[in-house]
Amino acid sequence: MGILKARICRRYGLAVLLLSCVSMVVAEPRPGDAGDDACPRPGAGSIVQQPPELKSHDGRLELTLKFRISEDAHGLIRYCYWSDSGLQAPTLRLNPGDELVIHFRNELPGKTIRQPAQAAGHHSGHCADGEMSMGATNLHFHGLNVPSTCHQDDVMQTLIEPASSFDYQMKIPANATPGLYWYHPHPHPFGEVQVLGGASGAIIVEGIASVYPEVRKLP
Repeated sequence: MGILKARICRRYGLAVLLLSCVSMVVAEPRPGDAGDDACPRPGAGSIVQQPPELKSHDGRLELTLKFRISEDAHGLIRYCYWSDSGLQAPTLRLNPGDELVIHFRNELPGKTIRQPAQAAGHHSGHCADGEMSMGATNLHFHGLNVPSTCHQDDVMQTLIEPASSFDYQMKIPANATPGLYWYHPHPHPFGEVQVLGGASGAIIVEGIASVYPEVRKLP
């Protein structure tokens, strides 16, 4: 993982990023932290497959989402999400009025200097208590009309550090516009690195055929 961190630092060597690279203490690799198996990608020329889906039931969708990193055989840095059921970047299908609960686990290696005694599995229960580093992350629910508050869609203060857990809980508005949205990391100023590394997934709010009947029969 030391080589992996060095590659990231060289590639995104802006002053603020470099400062964070220097300040991040790298932990020993764990299974799933690195290598092609952590964030696999389809081979060149392969057929695009439908992403796996998780659907809400009885007005609720609850899942665990793990955030991981790897380096492929060509030295490219990958980021990815895995559900507790073994799905990479699952599409989340919800109905207006549904509740979405995500138990988020940042499994990136390393820890910050500000909290050197932080144990693996530490639960960050509050916003604005994380340290900015290249190992920190959060979730943004792009396009959804949900509050930008702690444990919902706050990206300005919420920083989930490596080896930490954080719960997201929000309600899709009953008058939400049906359609396609997406979730992705949005930690300032590292969101671009993580998104371009492949960390994203779709959110579908059901009911688009009620707005546009012409798409009713489309798969």
